[in-house]
Amino acid sequence: MDVIQENWGNSKLIIVKDLFTNFSVKFSTFGATLVDIQLPDRNGDVSSVIYSHSSPEDYKNKVGYFGASVGRVANRIGNAKFELDGEIYSLNKNNGKHCLHGGKKGFSYKEWVLEGIRHDSTKNNVRITFQYISPDGEEGFPGQMTTQITYIVSPMSIGWEFTASTTKPTIVNLTNHAYWNLNGLHSSIESHDLTLYADSFCINDDSCLPTGEFRNVDEYNVDFREKRKIKLALEQFGDIDNNFFLTGYQFKKDKTDLFLAAELWSPLSGRKMVVETTEPCIQIYTGNFMGNIVANGIKCKKHSAICLETQKIPNAINLPEFADSVILRPDEKYYHKTVHTFSIQK
Repeated sequence: MDVIQENWGNSKLIIVKDLFTNFSVKFSTFGATLVDIQLPDRNGDVSSVIYSHSSPEDYKNKVGYFGASVGRVANRIGNAKFELDGEIYSLNKNNGKHCLHGGKKGFSYKEWVLEGIRHDSTKNNVRITFQYISPDGEEGFPGQMTTQITYIVSPMSIGWEFTASTTKPTIVNLTNHAYWNLNGLHSSIESHDLTLYADSFCINDDSCLPTGEFRNVDEYNVDFREKRKIKLALEQFGDIDNNFFLTGYQFKKDKTDLFLAAELWSPLSGRKMVVETTEPCIQIYTGNFMGNIVANGIKCKKHSAICLETQKIPNAINLPEFADSVILRPDEKYYHKTVHTFSIQK
């Protein structure tokens, strides 16, 4: 695995290439962002499979969270407010009346420090670590929180490990927000086949905030437990921006254990992606508002990507049954790992 560092505006770009498979990945210190993944198809043609912007300035000024490390809390916090240990905390509102993806200037808008790049003994595994220290009170969240993300790149595989610690009780729910299209970019994802190892999902209100109601996937035509065309689900259920409960989580013995979460396959390109995670949920977003986004100078289209955001339950701190899952105290360490493994189906 070859590693190259380049200046990218006022940030740094780290490029990892596997010359044998033609698999390559780019990262930026701005937002600890996953900027690009190049992947061959069944014919050997290599192209990007995630959306990106062309400069750090575009990431600062344009919407979408393309490939960003999202925090302190991914997804929505209802009414931008929560109670912790008897104290009410008010957050910045950036999604109507809610706080979305950490607020107006969450982790995805911060310049992270490149802490190190390490190869294993075989040179087939590269670990790239970024760190960001969030001050006490940033975006309204309590406690100074030190967060690290280590990206792990192997031939035809990328994973990430989040860790975090805090000086005061706080809440945390980190994820990566990559927009995937295994056909190649600027085409519909409706032809993709999706498998989700999930029996139930969250019902949303009109503002896309989970209501605390949970339903079986087969009741609402959003059942992906067996491989299913995304087009069929969109026709029967509608646009998807929902959180699914992953069945394998209940069988974990240790917080670092990975289990199978999802599989995504493009019959057109032959590319397949398998997702494993430590997290209890996965947010599926079918690019419903991508028509409002420009990526590398090209206007996107609705349903031209899918996000598979491994995380804890959205708005958990305001749902008594799940609040403890996102609370982090000074004597604890937050941990989240997700791995994406790619293959080519002939």
